[in-house]
Amino acid sequence: GAGGLGCEILKNLALLGFKDLEVIDMDTVDLSNLNRQFLFRERDIGKPKANAAAEFVQKRVKGCAIAPHFDRIENKPNAFYLQFCCIILGLDSLEARRWINAKVCELTEWEYDEEMGKAVVRSTIPLVDGGTEGFKGHARVVEIGRTACIESTEWMFPPQVTFPMCTLENVPRLPEHCVEYVKVKTWEEAWPFGKGVKVDGDSVEHIMWIAEKAAARGADHDIHGITYAFTQGVVKNIVPAIASTNAIIAAACCNEVFKMATSCAPILNNYFMYNGNSIDHGVYGQVQAFDADDSCATSRAPLLITCPASITPRGFVEKFLLRSPQVVNANYEEYTDAAGLTLQSTTYGPLIAPASSIIHVEVAKPFAELNLDDHGDAAPILIASDPTFWGKATLKILLKME
Repeated sequence: GAGGLGCEILKNLALLGFKDLEVIDMDTVDLSNLNRQFLFRERDIGKPKANAAAEFVQKRVKGCAIAPHFDRIENKPNAFYLQFCCIILGLDSLEARRWINAKVCELTEWEYDEEMGKAVVRSTIPLVDGGTEGFKGHARVVEIGRTACIESTEWMFPPQVTFPMCTLENVPRLPEHCVEYVKVKTWEEAWPFGKGVKVDGDSVEHIMWIAEKAAARGADHDIHGITYAFTQGVVKNIVPAIASTNAIIAAACCNEVFKMATSCAPILNNYFMYNGNSIDHGVYGQVQAFDADDSCATSRAPLLITCPASITPRGFVEKFLLRSPQVVNANYEEYTDAAGLTLQSTTYGPLIAPASSIIHVEVAKPFAELNLDDHGDAAPILIASDPTFWGKATLKILLKME
């Protein structure tokens, strides 16, 4: 990201001496960004944030090369992420964090440890995640296999504020109630910009229309203070950004990256919480260690299965996945029917896909002929999924062939 937090992070990394950086952001510079995103100027309005930020830093810090990407993170291939020693997150949504967390888990390589008798991480890309909301913020280090991942600790992120419809419709008490009512109900009754056209929080016309209707509704209930800026803040769920909080959290994140690169000091273990609005102390900070969660379907270690190299994918399913005490769902029920199962290799691709899926696949060759250990000495990984049994979760399998 190259927003409020991303600008601080880019500046810090460049001044710390990091020479080879890449930044990705799908957004463009807006006038409202200029009060805190200090790498941008009025002439940059409308330009991609990543490009403008990279250009500014490279001019000020000689020898620092920054490759900008005006794109969505999910559009990049695996090879893009595999080139990095560390990924730093300055994102503004939980969904984006969950996506990059899942991508890093997907790219993590596992191996069998003879002494420990279980699968352990062979290589992974560390994540350093920063986030701010008003006077509050956090910096954390995520290392798959050692710490909790973002998915397993999503409960720490504050839920989005919602209002009951009965309150919005019958007893509005706050300016927010009026704006939300117009956004949710009046909009779909009137369709002011054409039937089916959804609210665009970045459209001046859309926000103006909502603000006018909300102000009129507020006047009917003796509620005041509904302005354009206030309306946009409610529509986009904007929490006022505080530049100093961004600076504090960005500094904490970059300190951890510096320590990783130099081994000059112990790395954060592993979640730092900052509160600049503490009722008791004014300012408060705390570090909490969150261990890896073995129940997390995204980051948990794969299930180790030893099988003969001569077995076929279908034979593997029949012998090792069906009616196996190792393969159970959340209710500890064994898997008894593989009619809807999809089995794929992270190197080879789909091995089994049912006729009901988009493509029907049934690879008949034995594992020995499929080059599943294409990653050199890394153990092959299989992914099994079946909505009739595991739901949205997938089963990751570390294959040990004899």
